[in-house]
Amino acid sequence: MIRKTAIRTMAVGAVLASALALPVATASASTSSAATPDTMKPAASDCWSVSPTPNNSDGYLKTNGSFHLKSGVGAGCSNINLYGSGTGFYAWCYVNNPSSGISWVYGRIQGTSSTRGWFSIDSLNFVSGSVNYC
Repeated sequence: MIRKTAIRTMAVGAVLASALALPVATASASTSSAATPDTMKPAASDCWSVSPTPNNSDGYLKTNGSFHLKSGVGAGCSNINLYGSGTGFYAWCYVNNPSSGISWVYGRIQGTSSTRGWFSIDSLNFVSGSVNYC
């Protein structure tokens, strides 16, 4: 579970930062596999696939602008769909992108039964619940 102690807060807005306070990864894509989480594999330039993606959280977040839901962790991943500001998102878990250190949240779009993917933490506002590490 995400705790406010022993972590480095990212600059993502006061509300989100105080609610989630996500740790930041320091590994880079070019480092050895020992520095990369076992569940993360580079799929393309700045695109990481994560397996499995457990539903171990009860976080509810909303987009803070128009953003693409991504197929993986990173800006280089393919787009699933574009969602406007205020779109509800049920968080399953989060990871840090080893190349950029940016946290990404996996989950499901509110109002759908199967539209799942990744949003950068920078594109989300925390509403309620908690978001745990994958």
